[in-house]
Amino acid sequence: MFIGSTSEIATKMIEGTLDATLYIQNHPEASALMVAERKGIVLLPLKEESLQAIEDAYFGVVEGKIGAGTYPGQTEDYEAANMPSVWITTTDMADDVVYNMLAWMFKDGGESFQQIVPGYQGFDPIVNCLDGTLAAGGVMTPLHPGAAKYYRAWGITIPDDAAKG
Repeated sequence: MFIGSTSEIATKMIEGTLDATLYIQNHPEASALMVAERKGIVLLPLKEESLQAIEDAYFGVVEGKIGAGTYPGQTEDYEAANMPSVWITTTDMADDVVYNMLAWMFKDGGESFQQIVPGYQGFDPIVNCLDGTLAAGGVMTPLHPGAAKYYRAWGITIPDDAAKG
């Protein structure tokens, strides 16, 4: 067993001193892509029970998908455990700019954005809030007022401690 950074894992896989790893990332992940390009990789599907156990054990981990073609030679979709990305801005950014950025990202159910960022394939910002609250989706920092406005417009309850505005 080896525990290390994704770049250390990739190096060991390319060198042939590590045979397998579990990535809980958004995909494509740069180190996994490097291994795929240099050595080739095979994605192993996880059983539903395994995915659920990972989600239950680690705060913020959500069910996701690694879409076909994400890595060289990958011809089918794989169910996966993902860590949602966090978009960070300063508190000085105008509320309407943040609101409009989210509106663009998730227009058409997020399909346009998913084409640009394959790690978001299968992610729906509304559905993935699970029970209709952002707390269920693993938000750990205060939301920008523009983001809070966007999610509230979709009927999502935002806990008081998760919103700055």
